[in-house]
Amino acid sequence: MPAERSEDEKTTTEDPYRTWCRRLRASDRAAFEALFRAVYADLFLYAKSLSHDAASAEDAVQEALLRLWIRRATLDPDRSLRALLYVTVLDILPPLK
Repeated sequence: MPAERSEDEKTTTEDPYRTWCRRLRASDRAAFEALFRAVYADLFLYAKSLSHDAASAEDAVQEALLRLWIRRATLDPDRSLRALLYVTVLDILPPLK
């Protein structure tokens, strides 16, 4: 039977989004900053591709990340944090025409 891995070993081999999720639940600001830096550009490009407006895209991404921080205690590490961010951006943007 394989030996149980330590928390440090789990963190180094674990999906970074799952790690960020667990750390965010503990109100880890460094984890939020790391997540912000890792996802901001891709979320912005996604939002801009939908809105065709850089200012609206930037507002949507910032709002999505703010909402994530506000509800950090309710995050589920077994659900996709990345998907949650993309869906939140989509929900924040004005309806597409």
